[in-house]
Amino acid sequence: MFTEVRVVDDRMEDVKPGEIGEVVVKGPNVMKGYWNRFDATAEAITHGGWFHSGDLGVLDEEGYLFLKDRMKDMIISGGENIYPAEVESVLIDHPSVSDVALIGMPDAKWGETVVAVVVRAEGVDLSPQDVIDFANGRMARYKLPRRVVFTDLLPRNPAGKVLKRELRDQFDAIVVDAADSEGTAVRLELTIVAGPHKGDVVAVRAEHLTMTAVETLGLPARLVVIDQRPEVVLEP
Repeated sequence: MFTEVRVVDDRMEDVKPGEIGEVVVKGPNVMKGYWNRFDATAEAITHGGWFHSGDLGVLDEEGYLFLKDRMKDMIISGGENIYPAEVESVLIDHPSVSDVALIGMPDAKWGETVVAVVVRAEGVDLSPQDVIDFANGRMARYKLPRRVVFTDLLPRNPAGKVLKRELRDQFDAIVVDAADSEGTAVRLELTIVAGPHKGDVVAVRAEHLTMTAVETLGLPARLVVIDQRPEVVLEP
């Protein structure tokens, strides 16, 4: 009661019903600010007292609000907005996927690239390509994970929310992919051979490949160091 709710774009203009925007609220029951955090307050409460929730949502024609994701988790790849919760809801339907989280990693060409961090169901055999093939046809191609990594457990806070910042820190060694000499994208499966995720398999695709420590599986390649940075290079 007594609270106004809007879904707006980055210009604070209302989006059309069915379009995704940020949920902002205003009313007497909305906080006045963060204690002794004036910068955070100025960032969160703007434009005439509207509180920016950081949630992405949609209002339907009848005014019902549906929450979609968190703004900070949204991935922007090639100018397209990708909402992790939407992709995660598809991948979790794979019978061999026990848990999954989608993160965006820096990419020289696309800005960010989509990485799916997957927990396999117990006792199953699941490859990165299996996950990508399952997603293909169930969503727009620009939303497809370009990389899949496996882990035993997703980090969560006490409320059960996946800590995606921790995931990004864990997998920040995965940067770009690989292409053949004619510029045609090729797909590699790589095994991380150092760090907390040693043994995890990574499916990669694009133009260049940079990882902290990797070995290739079944492909002629070598690990070299360029400007103190290890790189996997396809052999001719």
